[in-house]
Amino acid sequence: NGLVFTPDGQALWTSGDDGTLRQWATADGTERRRIVAHAPAKALDLRRVPGSHRFASSGSDGYLRIWDMTTGERLAERAVLPETISGFDYRRVGHTWLAVGRSLETRGAEPRLRMMDAELDRPLAESRVVMTPKMVLAMRDQEIAVVAGQERQITFWHPEMQALVDVVGFADAVVTLLEHPSGHLVYAFD
Repeated sequence: NGLVFTPDGQALWTSGDDGTLRQWATADGTERRRIVAHAPAKALDLRRVPGSHRFASSGSDGYLRIWDMTTGERLAERAVLPETISGFDYRRVGHTWLAVGRSLETRGAEPRLRMMDAELDRPLAESRVVMTPKMVLAMRDQEIAVVAGQERQITFWHPEMQALVDVVGFADAVVTLLEHPSGHLVYAFD
């Protein structure tokens, strides 16, 4: 479901439907470690914390968990959304986590964009999003979060202000969001 390389490129972590995280040697493909991270829920996505030896995992259990990239030790965890996290990303601007998904704690499973502090100690802001979110991308040097959903559009949010900045519609569903090293938004269609 997700993968993230260690800073030295000697290993990578993967996440799976069985709720586990696995560390693999890139040289020969051998499994080095296996962690039961989100079971019996699915382990969905992984993101590296820039400038550190830590990474985070999200699960269909609604948790974000932060791990030591070398040892696999769990460093922090937080139930970010009580149902499921569709996507998450780390924002270098402000050093915060962004997560999107559906939250059953708020009026009938409304889709949400939630911002957490870097250590997952506390929520900082939350916005109701106008779509069924599938992924979120924190633009590297900006205060903008980009959310893609099933409604064939992407939305641009300012999480601190809890404000919708712009909406762009497409003929097909967006399935991938990436930020090019130049800072431009790259997306792929279904």
